[in-house]
Amino acid sequence: MIIKFVSATILSIVLFIPFCCLGEEADEFRQAELYNKKKEYTNAELIYKLIVTNNPGTKSAFTAQKELVIVNILMGNDSEAEMALGKLKNDFMDDSNLPEALELIAKRYRWEKRFTESKRLYQEIIQNYPNTSPGDRSRLEILRVDIFSALESGDYAVAQTIVDSLLTNFPAHPHLPLILYETARRYESLDKFNEGKRIYQQIVDKYPGTTDAVRAMIEINKTDAIIYMQSGNHTAAQTEIDKIIVNYPNHWSTPWVLHRLAKEYIGRADQLEINDTNEQAKIYLQEAIDISEKIVNNLPQSSATPNAHSSIGDIYRRLGEYQKSLIYYQKIVDEYPNFDQAWNVLFMIGRNYNNLKEKGIISAEEANEKTHAVYALLLNKYPDCKAAASAKEWIEHHK
Repeated sequence: MIIKFVSATILSIVLFIPFCCLGEEADEFRQAELYNKKKEYTNAELIYKLIVTNNPGTKSAFTAQKELVIVNILMGNDSEAEMALGKLKNDFMDDSNLPEALELIAKRYRWEKRFTESKRLYQEIIQNYPNTSPGDRSRLEILRVDIFSALESGDYAVAQTIVDSLLTNFPAHPHLPLILYETARRYESLDKFNEGKRIYQQIVDKYPGTTDAVRAMIEINKTDAIIYMQSGNHTAAQTEIDKIIVNYPNHWSTPWVLHRLAKEYIGRADQLEINDTNEQAKIYLQEAIDISEKIVNNLPQSSATPNAHSSIGDIYRRLGEYQKSLIYYQKIVDEYPNFDQAWNVLFMIGRNYNNLKEKGIISAEEANEKTHAVYALLLNKYPDCKAAASAKEWIEHHK
C-alpha cells in the first residue's frame, strides 16, 4: 500500500493567499481559491489574469502573477507557465518577495515531479539571491530534487549517496531535518519502508533530545507497525501502535500518524478484496476501525479527530452496517461543522438512509423524510460542493 502524503493539505499551503493584505481584490482571490480547490483551474486563471490587468505593479498583481504560474503548472500548460514566470520576474524584479515566490514555484514543480524545471529554478535562486533565506534553503532543496528524481527512477543507491552528502555537507543546517523527514516519507510512498526507517533513525541519532528526534521515533514505531502488518503479524503491529499511544499521547503528530496507519490497513483491505479474499479484508478493516477508535478515545481531541470519525463511518458503511455508520457521521455533523469533508458526510448520511430503506430496516417514508432533510442542509451549507448536484437531483425526484 502506498502512503499518499502529497495531499489537499499541501495544495492548500501552496495556494494560500493572505487575503487580508490584498485590498479590494480579496474577494476575487477567494473565488479563485474556491476554483482551485475544485480543480477548476481555467476559471481561476481567468480571475488571476483580470487582477494582473486591472492592478499593474501592485501587491495584488504580484500575488496573482505568481498564482498564474502555479495554476498553469497544475494544468500542465508548460509554455504558459514559462511565460507567466518570465512576466513575474520581469515585472517584479526589484520586489523583495520575489525570491520566496520563486522558491514556492520551484516547490510546486517538485511536487508535480517536474524535477528539471524545479532544479533549474533553484539554481537561479542560488545564483541571483545567494545571501537570502531562499538562496540558503535552495542549496539543500536542489539536492532534495536530485534525491526525489533518483527515487522516481528507481536509483536507490544514488538517492542514498545524495542523502549521505547532505548529512556531510550541511550537518548543522536548520532546514536539514525537514528534508530528511520528507525524504523518508518519499521512500515510504514507494513502499520502501526499511529505507525510510533508516533515515528516521539517522534523524534520531543526529538530533538526540530534539523535537525532530521525537517525531522521527514516532515514525519508526509507525513504520515497524506497517512492516508487521504487511507480513500479517497483527499482534506485533498492535504492539508498535500501543507504543506510540503510551509514549507520545500528547505529541501533535500522534493522531495523524495513527490516521495514516488506519489508511494503510484500509489499503491492504482494498488489495485483498481485489484478490477475492473478502473475509481477510474484513480483518484489516476492523483493525482500521480499532486504530481510529484509539484516536477518538485514547488521545486528546485534535484536527484528526473528525477524520477518525469519518473513517469509521466510511468503514461501517462499506461493511453494510449503516446504523453504526450513521452514529459516527452524525458525531461530525453535531460537533465538527467546520470539518472540510462535512459536505461528504452529509451526503453519505443520506445514502445510508436509502440503504436502510432498501434493507427494510426503516420505512420508505422515514428514509425519504430524513434524506430530504439532510440533503436540504447540505445544499444550504455547501451549495458549491461536489455532491450538490446529486443532492439536488434526489430532492427533485422525491417531491
